[in-house]
Amino acid sequence: METQNTTSDYTNLVRENGAAFHINFSAGDFDKNGLLVTEDIYVNSNNAILVGRDNFVTRIKRYDGPFPGMRLKDRIVIVEDNVAAVHYLLQGEQKGKYGDLAPTGNKVEAMSAEFFVMDENGLMKDLLTITQLDKLVAQIKGEETVEEHQQVTLYPIDESVPKEVTAKTTDWYIRHFNFRNWEGFKKLLAGDVKVNWNGKMINGADAFMGAIKSRVASFSNITYQVDRSVVEANRSSIGYTMHGKHDGIFNYKDKVYQPTQKDFEIREALHIEVAADGKIKSIIVISNQDEFLNVVKKMA
Repeated sequence: METQNTTSDYTNLVRENGAAFHINFSAGDFDKNGLLVTEDIYVNSNNAILVGRDNFVTRIKRYDGPFPGMRLKDRIVIVEDNVAAVHYLLQGEQKGKYGDLAPTGNKVEAMSAEFFVMDENGLMKDLLTITQLDKLVAQIKGEETVEEHQQVTLYPIDESVPKEVTAKTTDWYIRHFNFRNWEGFKKLLAGDVKVNWNGKMINGADAFMGAIKSRVASFSNITYQVDRSVVEANRSSIGYTMHGKHDGIFNYKDKVYQPTQKDFEIREALHIEVAADGKIKSIIVISNQDEFLNVVKKMA
């Protein structure tokens, strides 16, 4: 019984510290986040690699220039052992220069996923972040418009669904995709599954299967290599690297990109909600679409 209490206390610490990062960020208390990480923290923030507490704090402060007062609003927080997986929305206005883009005052909103690996004291020692950076650029340029920021609430965790059921479904999701077992893949999905694929809403198993097969048609040998995996009750979050080659036609934003035969590695995050029968009820997919464009655009 004592071990169970200790485990529960540690899990609560990981959950509380994981949630504290975005609370501090949204309040502009960036230095407080420095107190929640190890001195030698390793960070992969949208493929920017850095090591050390000071570099971490400097990295998160950079948003305060182009997007002062930006808020990070959590939609999903789940914990397994010493790892917390968080899905959230970045919401703000571009009031400062972002890269080469002058201030516009435009509202911005993008989905993001993070995986926090904690040490024995609940301090973060490893961070992986995957964000829709392409959305920020498109909104700043006026190619996409955010009229009003979404209302964000924390999705509930259904403790009645055994963790083992969710873990098995999540494992088969990756394995069936990699092996192109489409019959097995579809059996994992509820008929009315709801999918948020980088902001595009897809309803129903048939429609989602069409979207998945379209990806494979553009990148026929694409596979998912799992980098992070977190499961709690009815929810799971996985961060993975997509390996493949652009060997098919790719359609994006009304443009057609012919095969370049270029190899690629692109990170993506997936958040899955599972019912008691093991069927997937909902999916959220998060990636930076600019990484795909870098692959499909022909070199000069």
